[in-house]
Amino acid sequence: MDPKTPMSSNTESQEQATERSLAIRQAAQIMTGERGLRLTNYEEMYRFAKAVAQSKFKPVPDWTDVDCFICLQKGAEVGMTPMQSLESIYIVNNRATLFGDAPKGLIEASGLMIDYDQYEEGKPFDDDYKYVVSSHRKGRSKPLITTYSVADAKLAKLWGKAGAWTTAPKRMLMFRARGFNLRDNFADVLKGFTIGELLDEESVAGFEHAKSASAKVVEPSFDQPAPAAVAVQTDVEPPKRPRGRPPKTQPSEPVTAPTPEPVAAAPEQPPDSLFSEQAESSLTLLDEATRPIQDVLRRLKSAGISEETFLNLLVGWGYIECDKADIAMGNVTIANIQPQDIERIRTNWPQVIDQLRSMPK
Repeated sequence: MDPKTPMSSNTESQEQATERSLAIRQAAQIMTGERGLRLTNYEEMYRFAKAVAQSKFKPVPDWTDVDCFICLQKGAEVGMTPMQSLESIYIVNNRATLFGDAPKGLIEASGLMIDYDQYEEGKPFDDDYKYVVSSHRKGRSKPLITTYSVADAKLAKLWGKAGAWTTAPKRMLMFRARGFNLRDNFADVLKGFTIGELLDEESVAGFEHAKSASAKVVEPSFDQPAPAAVAVQTDVEPPKRPRGRPPKTQPSEPVTAPTPEPVAAAPEQPPDSLFSEQAESSLTLLDEATRPIQDVLRRLKSAGISEETFLNLLVGWGYIECDKADIAMGNVTIANIQPQDIERIRTNWPQVIDQLRSMPK
């Protein structure tokens, strides 16, 4: 009898048992409770994250199943349900960030806050007009009181800034006062989570070298384009479009059909749904220097390509440095690109449009 036979048979039986166990785990259904799915292990959470990544419920359009998985994990660490995590967590400068009422909701759910109050003081919108937030933590003798005024917002260069600071200034003053208060009084509950309303131009101790939350313009490189077969060459210029009327001394010639130009003229009624209303409305308020930007917008509309797709390409090329979430949320537009870079883009438009059309939809 071959002494190796029992060992070989034992190995085969172990492999078969392992395969059966794996098949059982893969076939197992995720348990549900009163509040929906109960994700109890790595495999279940990843399966759910993959389903989210294939749906329209993912927070950012370009999030992958791995991004959704990390979002679920970050939310679970502070006691959030899976859908709460997807609703309230975004990535800013590669850090998980809570927005809106999520920080206050987590702290109220913890049972550590025994009293909370918020109110405004002063005459809107004088420099001393401010929001006052008070939170009393269980086990402490007195509440923590935090204020944030118009003068504070001006010092931080936030007052009058386009967006929520213009459309809802009272709300933003409240969010800043509340964010600072909750972060200082309940750091153990938030577990290091960044609060979104505190990001704008804030210098956080220990993060002096972190990237700014706003778009950063960097030197572009056409020699290293986004991964695609078409190489972008800076020394190739498309034919220039003739401008103005022909000179009067020009001899008359038979009218012939013109050679197709690399850049088509914009249609009379371009589709408005391709672009953010923020970019369109801001361009109408700018001076003559915005004509190149308007020209790029018209060219994109003529080609049927969205502003978001165009900006994502520029991120890959190194024209701008920002998170794609900022682009999707409308925080970064074509107006953030330097004028000299706009000119380079227009000069190399045939290569740019080829890259855009080759990008996945």
